Amino acid sequence: MFLHFVVCVSQIVLGILEVFKIRYSYEDKAGKLAITTIFLVGIWITVTSFGLAAILEGNWYLAINYVVSAGLGKYIAIKLFPNRVRNQVWKKLLGK
Repeated sequence: MFLHFVVCVSQIVLGILEVFKIRYSYEDKAGKLAITTIFLVGIWITVTSFGLAAILEGNWYLAINYVVSAGLGKYIAIKLFPNRVRNQVWKKLLGK
């Protein structure tokens, strides 16, 4: 059960970090982008190994938790940073 919690929290954190990664890349903040990417990849490789191991062992509940938590993480990340990030992306794209 603890592993389910770890996977859920990790996937939510991944979603938030991915939003920050996009934000920092559009803002040309290379240092913050590099640090965020290091954490993102470290968490991703760890939680993905848990998910793959669960599938290979036939533990579909953990695999489903992995997928659902990933979607939840993206949803939370977008809801936490709705206008700031979107406005900055549009400003960069439109050159304003």
